[in-house]
Amino acid sequence: MEPWEPDYPGPKDRRVQMEDGDLQTYISDMRPVISLSGKKADHPACFWIDREHIYLRLDWALWHPVETSNLQFASALCGAYYCRILLATNDGVKEMVAPVFHVAELPPELFARQEKASAADGDSDTDSEESPFSSKREAIFALSQSIPDDLDAMAFRYVSLDGLPIDLVVSSDEKAVIFAVFPENEDLVACPPGAETEFPESSAISVTCLDRLVRQRETLSKMEPNAQSRLAIIAGEATLESMRAFWEDELAAREIELVEYPGYKDFLRQHFPSLDDEDDRDGDDEE
Repeated sequence: MEPWEPDYPGPKDRRVQMEDGDLQTYISDMRPVISLSGKKADHPACFWIDREHIYLRLDWALWHPVETSNLQFASALCGAYYCRILLATNDGVKEMVAPVFHVAELPPELFARQEKASAADGDSDTDSEESPFSSKREAIFALSQSIPDDLDAMAFRYVSLDGLPIDLVVSSDEKAVIFAVFPENEDLVACPPGAETEFPESSAISVTCLDRLVRQRETLSKMEPNAQSRLAIIAGEATLESMRAFWEDELAAREIELVEYPGYKDFLRQHFPSLDDEDDRDGDDEE
């Protein structure tokens, strides 16, 4: 007699994966539209991290990065609650509506591990987790953990204020610094104002990111009217040099400071008091 074995039902879920696809983006009736062919969709949704990182969840298992050189489309999508999805098939064109979510990152646990052959041993495989936003996420995490212990300040990652996601906020009871974070090891190019179409590469940064910081400060000021809020961008040396070269007037007008990674702790010390100073002030008040 053969041993009994349970008869489990087959799995219904597929591996979640990110795939490159031929997506077309454009504006129609002042609405952002994403079109593609040969695909089916089930509860599609669009996820906005920033202008360089936009993703379309076509169904529960298949995701696509959305090409971002179309600045008009990216701006329209950023301000939209929904976008239109057009699916071209042999039976015609199907139109769907997808919500647009503003998120700080895509969770790395969402995507399946990819097996890669080891360079040292062709017969062995190593598992490495691929994240579409890992470098920025790691930078934000490292900065949040680098607050000097003697400062009266705390770090908050991925704060969302009125639908505006903030990379990093360092704050005390009376002060706050809102940071836009760019990875130290990425050399990005600041687009001159009005010349974004001349810099279509993914490494280009639009000056609109400065307006986004200003909106974040305005929103925070409404919630905490008594707090002093400052704006700062932290990035690698080459990226900051590009910003100084092309955005000098814009940075000054918006009162945005540029911070290099090696000077991060010193920058915080300039804006936040030490705990010893706070203790001394409390003692004077008691007398």
